[in-house]
Amino acid sequence: MSRFRPRALAATFVLVLASGGIASAHANERGLDAQNFNDAVPACTDFFEHANGGWLKSNPIPAEYSQWSLDDELRERNLALLREVLESAAKTPGAAGSTNQKIGDFYASAMDEAAIETAGSKPIDADLARVDALKTTADVAALVRDWHAHGIPTLFDFGPEADMKNASMTIAYATQGGLGLPDRDYYLRTDAKSKTLLAKYRAHVARMLTLVGRKDAAAEAGFVVAIETDLAKASLDRVALREPENSYHMFTVKDADAKTPHFSWTEFYAAIGQPGVEKFSLAQPDFFAAADRALAKVPVAHWQAYLRWHLVNFASPALSKAFVDADFDALATAEGDLSPYLGRVEKLIREESVTAWACAAEPVAAKLHAYLTERGFRLPQDVSITGFHRKTGQEETVPDITSVGVSYEAIGAAALKRLMFRIQNPVETCRTILFPCEYHRGKTIAPVAK
Repeated sequence: MSRFRPRALAATFVLVLASGGIASAHANERGLDAQNFNDAVPACTDFFEHANGGWLKSNPIPAEYSQWSLDDELRERNLALLREVLESAAKTPGAAGSTNQKIGDFYASAMDEAAIETAGSKPIDADLARVDALKTTADVAALVRDWHAHGIPTLFDFGPEADMKNASMTIAYATQGGLGLPDRDYYLRTDAKSKTLLAKYRAHVARMLTLVGRKDAAAEAGFVVAIETDLAKASLDRVALREPENSYHMFTVKDADAKTPHFSWTEFYAAIGQPGVEKFSLAQPDFFAAADRALAKVPVAHWQAYLRWHLVNFASPALSKAFVDADFDALATAEGDLSPYLGRVEKLIREESVTAWACAAEPVAAKLHAYLTERGFRLPQDVSITGFHRKTGQEETVPDITSVGVSYEAIGAAALKRLMFRIQNPVETCRTILFPCEYHRGKTIAPVAK
């Protein structure tokens, strides 16, 4: 999924406080707290004010938020804990090759702003060179596969979810995507406001491409918008996506290859390290048929522009100030008003790859387990979580699970199981890290070789 999409529309542009504390005046240590009530208002007069008046008074919405709730408070506590682990690992990295050392080096590297400014676009230069070297449609398809394998969603979205028709299974879903704007309608509406927003988006794409040295950035931005508009036309609208059946179409890998002759799913699953997958949901088949036709008919030079943009858009929060500022300007244009932009540390902790590394540290699992145990949280002895399987049947990954038909206790146990998986498999956890630690302590932490 495009980074521009969720961040442009997100209702919660949130922060991790510089102090590492929680933004609310009153911290809730139990599920039902008398301080959250407003006894001055009778429940039969205004139940909402009676039940929440005290909490609303003591917890004004922070300037950095468009809303605030107990969920946000809980998230801030978790992020503060993650930050504590990260900063501790950076200060005291531990033995060479240890998980703690890897976490510390990665965090310290990502926070070394002087080195980041000096580097400019250097962290993505090798990827940009690969884009420059593309010659054929097959080259484009191969790069899309490789980027997905390294956690860069391009052309479409992909991930594990519960099987809609068999809740005991988690399966792979390939879904429509590949857009830089939040929704297909941004490309297709003809009202003046939508046309203005699309023009601003095109200008933003050109600006970002200029930052990586593209001399014909305006023309390339036009190629990007043209490709994304074609993808938008083939995408289902939000109303259609509300119907579950419109996002569930099981295909064997062989049949999917036939559906998209210019994009091999057999090679895709090999690239992401799952060659044993036999079937999956090609969620919106018409979208993928249209994307395949685009691969065949759109000039490679246009695809190069599209891929450059999506790489830069994905990487911009981790790059130098020029990229970060341009990225924020685009978000401010989309939102109309944004109170203070997340600093590098706040964004860093929220990045999935860094959070995954932080979760690989034993102190996090230990603290979480202790916290739940102290509060009487009961954990089942055994929780079965179905993931992708190799031909041998050995579990490869522990994907997220849904709460449908699963107790909260099982969810908690599953969370601990995922933490322990990360502790025991620190290199596997690193698969989705985009940038190795090239700028700190002279060490490099590269993703595991495919």
